[in-house]
Amino acid sequence: MAGKQRFVKRRALKLAGAAAGSLAALAALKRLEALTIPSPDRFVGPHPEYAADVIVYRDGEYAVAVDSKGREIARSSDLAAVVERIQGEYPDGLKMGIGIGKFMVSSRIDITVDNVAIHGHGWSTVLELDGGVDDDMFHVTGDFFKLVGVRLKGNKTNNSSGNGVHLDGSLLPEVRGCYIEDFAGHGILVENQGVAIIVANRVVGNGVNGIRLGSLSDDSFIAFNDIGSNGYHGIGIGTVARVKVIGNNIYLNGWFGIDLYTASRNYVIGNTITDNAQSISVGAAIRIHGSSSDNGRGNIVIGNELHGRGETGNHGVMITGYANRNVVAGNTIVNVDVGVKEQDDADYNIIEGNIIYDTLGSKVLLVGDHSYADDHVYDVSSLPTDGFVLKKPVLAYDSGSGAYYIAVWDGSAWRKVQLS
Repeated sequence: MAGKQRFVKRRALKLAGAAAGSLAALAALKRLEALTIPSPDRFVGPHPEYAADVIVYRDGEYAVAVDSKGREIARSSDLAAVVERIQGEYPDGLKMGIGIGKFMVSSRIDITVDNVAIHGHGWSTVLELDGGVDDDMFHVTGDFFKLVGVRLKGNKTNNSSGNGVHLDGSLLPEVRGCYIEDFAGHGILVENQGVAIIVANRVVGNGVNGIRLGSLSDDSFIAFNDIGSNGYHGIGIGTVARVKVIGNNIYLNGWFGIDLYTASRNYVIGNTITDNAQSISVGAAIRIHGSSSDNGRGNIVIGNELHGRGETGNHGVMITGYANRNVVAGNTIVNVDVGVKEQDDADYNIIEGNIIYDTLGSKVLLVGDHSYADDHVYDVSSLPTDGFVLKKPVLAYDSGSGAYYIAVWDGSAWRKVQLS
């Protein structure tokens, strides 16, 4: 009988231990849930089976990283230190998920290896730059980088420089679904490599441009972003080509909504651009500028909605410098000084099929002898003899007699018919 009692006691103790272990495990699970550790399956790459390699969650003031087996592999109050530590363990690529909460960034996050993907829990994952860092939050040189679903705060009151995301020589990087605000520099800066994909982000309140494409960032794609209240341009594009700027909402920026400065052969399509040039007396929703006849050319601006502030000097589209052979067509341009304005040595541009109304000045104002616009009135005494203008009938005006004419180029001379 005593033996049986000892057996029952041992069995009871074993069951109690198991129960205690289960309770401990349950308590640990509850604590992990409280720390908002997301499931690795929440963070997927290009295929659903690619779950995260590492999860980062917040534990008090610390960012803590655990691997796919739940083992802690890094802990620091500076998220940059955690990322640096993790990169060394995954030299061939890393899929990192960051949980809900605010994570402080006290030094620059350098992404130096290829195939790093960082996914957050949308804008509930907040990365905030500490005061005095005066540097980029993300500086990326590795190829095929992805940053998805995080909120980046730049704290520009306490930082004099630094960009939100600096893609510096990174091939085919992607920034998608992020909220990027309050950086002293650019929200997103791309340079020294091309084919960046910047889609569905909110980029607001940065000190310079919302998005800046610098040298060698050709063939990039900027689409469906919300870009507002940045110090300079909403989107600033330098000497690059074949960039597609599509479907963005751009508003209340200090200078131009979109600035194509010495840029050539780019596409600006279907954007809504409202109330820009907040900090300058002469500006526009879109500017195309050529520093020589070899740049600022061949850009296509089509199907955009451009809303001005109804003030003198606040134009729809400005074509300046030596910009040439650009097409501005099918846009709606409202509440501006001049709808489309050429100036300086701009020439050989086509302005056609735009809906322009509520202007303080002309709908279209050309200076190029060889440019064409269907809304432009030409001087009958100085009609050009070459250029795009020869391809269609034009409206001409005789300032001496006050008469208007329809003029048609017949291949060798202008044939004019006076309007009654």
